[in-house]
Amino acid sequence: MATLPSPRNKTAKVVPGKGVKLHYLFYWHDALRHPEVEGTRVPIRYDPFNIGIAYAYVRGQWVQCISQYYAAFTGHSEKELELATEGLRQQARINHKAVSLTPQHLADFLADVQAHQRVLVQRLRDQEARGVLECLEADTARKPPEAMQRAVSEAFSLEPVDLATLPVFEEYR
Repeated sequence: MATLPSPRNKTAKVVPGKGVKLHYLFYWHDALRHPEVEGTRVPIRYDPFNIGIAYAYVRGQWVQCISQYYAAFTGHSEKELELATEGLRQQARINHKAVSLTPQHLADFLADVQAHQRVLVQRLRDQEARGVLECLEADTARKPPEAMQRAVSEAFSLEPVDLATLPVFEEYR
């Protein structure tokens, strides 16, 4: 939780019956239904690689909140959402119409991602970055630092060096 980003405001108001709003979307968890929580502001975080999920700090613990259009937004990144909103606004300017950025419009736009090359390219970049992060997490989870050092020393068959026996050629100042 400590490494997930939070929005600019860092908190969001719990709207009764809807949840917390983040990036044009409402996110819900049953813990938000509690009378002490409704109408208050709670700290929130989100996963930049999956905008279908957000996290809220409710009554002393982090809970996973699901987007109202979870099926449409799961697996899409924050950058994709930004590009989708930019695309919708650009279409509205071209057509000289007022734009209302609703979750349904955003979901429809993201569903038709094949027609929007920039969003597709960003999706590929995010998938590549996610793969690198997963490899790093898996590698550190499998081998603690001490085990990694042992594996490196075994692989290169390094023997300990006694620094007292090494000759001193020149003193550095």
